[in-house]
Amino acid sequence: MLSDTQIEVLVSRVVAITALYLQGGILSSDPSRDREIASRSRNALGWMELRLDERGKEALKDLEKEPGSADNQADLRKQLRKLLETQTSIVDLAEELNHIIPESLGRDMMHSGDINTGDIISALKIANNAIGLFKKRYDPE
Repeated sequence: MLSDTQIEVLVSRVVAITALYLQGGILSSDPSRDREIASRSRNALGWMELRLDERGKEALKDLEKEPGSADNQADLRKQLRKLLETQTSIVDLAEELNHIIPESLGRDMMHSGDINTGDIISALKIANNAIGLFKKRYDPE
């Protein structure tokens, strides 16, 4: 079973990167990286569309209409977290979603300076810090 922290980190990363993609901004300074991020974001949107309930789909549509809205991002995070918490196959769903928008994508974008949207940077920093803390605690090298 995934911890609340693991779910929160995954959900924050997916929503932040997907919202950035939906805003239509430059995602990275590398055109091939841009294509990869755009492709992964489209895959994440399709994944969510297939699996979210009606309320979740409404939150997704709201984000698509106004991706820069912190409220819309928070609403989709809540609905996505609810999906992951209520599924019996949570690990499988989380692994699918993590494969679509991997941890490294959020970390690479944050460290390269390619993201310039304050709210998204904050979400990625929180997610990356939580990942680091989790790894130190549960996966010591």
